[in-house]
Amino acid sequence: MKKIIVLDEDMFITNALSDLLPTLTEPAEVTHSFVDIESLERFLFYGESDADFDILLVEPKSSHYSLSKCFKLIKEFQKNSLSEKKIIIFTQLQSEPLSLFLQNMKIGGIISKSLSIKRLSGEFQLAMLDESIITRSNNSLFTASEHDVLIALMSGELPKQIADYRRCSEKTISAHKRMALQKLGMTSIPNLLRAIEIGKLGKTN
Repeated sequence: MKKIIVLDEDMFITNALSDLLPTLTEPAEVTHSFVDIESLERFLFYGESDADFDILLVEPKSSHYSLSKCFKLIKEFQKNSLSEKKIIIFTQLQSEPLSLFLQNMKIGGIISKSLSIKRLSGEFQLAMLDESIITRSNNSLFTASEHDVLIALMSGELPKQIADYRRCSEKTISAHKRMALQKLGMTSIPNLLRAIEIGKLGKTN
């Protein structure tokens, strides 16, 4: 059972988790939830946190002050932690401004709060996979287009639908899909979903 702790300054994660946790193939539970950075700081640096959780879900407020304080705390924790923890960020910020706060950090996933629950579920499942598959030192394994197309296809959208709202050809969507699957060692979306379901994505036989 994966142990999750949550920093939820706007209560978005708490409200979404009832829909998100049942979608995971590996059981997970929230063991601690914090509504402010100071409480999380006390837990990380003054509790037995190194053996007490596997995943940190973070939803900081969007102010420059709150973001700076939050990611400075996480960076310091990553520097001093005896074991690697997965960190997943929920935010309304675009990746460009957010990247200013995430330099030299290792992040398991960045999920937009503006997504539908179906897309949010797909993003969450992908982010919860083995971090070494999805990210390497905060550089995504996928291009932005490959990532968006992969999530859309995992969520059940058709290539024509994706091509229409991205204003490109279906051939372009197929190319993004092919490259993303190739990077994961998969041949099709159904195979990818089956691999996630049985927990074998990224594992060698």
